[in-house]
Amino acid sequence: MTRAPFALPRECSLDARSSSTLQRSVTGHQAPAVNIGEADGAYHVTVDLPDLSQKTVNVDVQGRRISIRGAYPETNRADQSLVVERAQGTFAKTLQLPFPINVNVVMASFDTGVLDITLPKA
Repeated sequence: MTRAPFALPRECSLDARSSSTLQRSVTGHQAPAVNIGEADGAYHVTVDLPDLSQKTVNVDVQGRRISIRGAYPETNRADQSLVVERAQGTFAKTLQLPFPINVNVVMASFDTGVLDITLPKA
């Protein structure tokens, strides 16, 4: 899979066997890291969401598109920041998959800042 610069919209091939493309679009300052795999007739998406809870993340699946939105907590510290690498503020990440998803049987779990989503193909 072609690697794209972090947080920039880009089209990427899923693998050399497929002529379909995986399209990503990202908004916000720092979108979460995502891994996407394919097995057993489904896509498996893993999203790193440190410092977030299940209540602060919204996942929307329609057709071939999955959108993940949320907000990282703002850090309001009195000290002067020298290095800021932790994500802050809102984010939105949209993935366009090559095949439609069966939205009636999508499964998701959220544990220790990691969101796992299983998206069976239609």
